[in-house]
Amino acid sequence: MSISGRKVDSRLISKLIIIGAGKGGKSLIDFFLSDPTIKIIGVVDVNDSAPGMISARQAGIPTSNNFKEFLKNPEPDLDIIIEVTGNDGVQKQVLEQKPPQTRMISGIAAKFIWALLEERSNHEYLKQKYDRIKEDTKDRQFDIIFGSSPLMKDVSNLFIKWHQRTPAC
Repeated sequence: MSISGRKVDSRLISKLIIIGAGKGGKSLIDFFLSDPTIKIIGVVDVNDSAPGMISARQAGIPTSNNFKEFLKNPEPDLDIIIEVTGNDGVQKQVLEQKPPQTRMISGIAAKFIWALLEERSNHEYLKQKYDRIKEDTKDRQFDIIFGSSPLMKDVSNLFIKWHQRTPAC
């Protein structure tokens, strides 16, 4: 794998399973799919039509309704299990059955990661939208403030003339 054209050492790739493929799980899947240092080896949810299950299948990631299928013969070097079901019983079962070397992120920590990724995604969306608006209006910046009716164009032109004569602070 490569990051920005550079080869990524396979030892640096984290292998993980996501348990819970609702809104939070889908956000994690979508984010991790764009990261070449992460390999999602499985997604689990009791609901086959959960948003994350659909995304996982579209990306060619194995899915299951039972996390035990992935833990029977775990992928060598399974690094992380992210449990975002919100179900304490599932969390307890996963902790009891996971390989000893595998770390688990669940509960509030998983929700915290999901919230950070959502915020990052929202920030990127708003930045792209702002950049498009900025590009679309670069030659008519005062049209946004004053509008495009004939009377408001006159007000805009007066403002521009006044603005050009007023020294910057």
